[in-house]
Amino acid sequence: MTKTHNLPAGSLRKLPTRRENVRDDLVADYVGLLTSNSTRVMQLGQSWIAAECERRGARLESTDDRASTELDLLVLGEGLGFSLMAEHWSSASARLKIGGVLLIAASSQGAAARLADTLFIDPNWAFEDMIGGEVAVFRRIRKSKQATETPAVATRPAEPSKPQPTGLMAGVMRTLFKDRSAPLNRTR
Repeated sequence: MTKTHNLPAGSLRKLPTRRENVRDDLVADYVGLLTSNSTRVMQLGQSWIAAECERRGARLESTDDRASTELDLLVLGEGLGFSLMAEHWSSASARLKIGGVLLIAASSQGAAARLADTLFIDPNWAFEDMIGGEVAVFRRIRKSKQATETPAVATRPAEPSKPQPTGLMAGVMRTLFKDRSAPLNRTR
């Protein structure tokens, strides 16, 4: 038996499978727009989204694959604890290509909510949509530099400073009589 829905335009659409709620239908439609036979997908955590991608012809990658192939879609499923996310996030997100999409299921709960909050302010990611109030969609807009890729700047070693006197009176004197070598602000 197939489930049917009335669409706002008045047309009728038959769904091949029965889903839990309308949000899942919206996510399935969005995944259908993203996936093709050449799409590479990786999923961390539990979700039906990867099965939907495979049904549409996408190739499902494993976290064990250490290949340098770039991913088109990364899915973070429900029930993904902080320790598992921390273990796999850096390698999985590094494989996501520029322009690739990240779907975070249950983005209002637990570690997924913290990740979504972080990606909102990260300049390497662009927030695209919130599907059904639960699935956050982010797009990678540039690769982040790793700490080891940052060039080191050669500087001269700092001059050894004079030891400052300690104690209550020394602290009061430092507070009252700060560095007077700076020019005075006479604009008032």
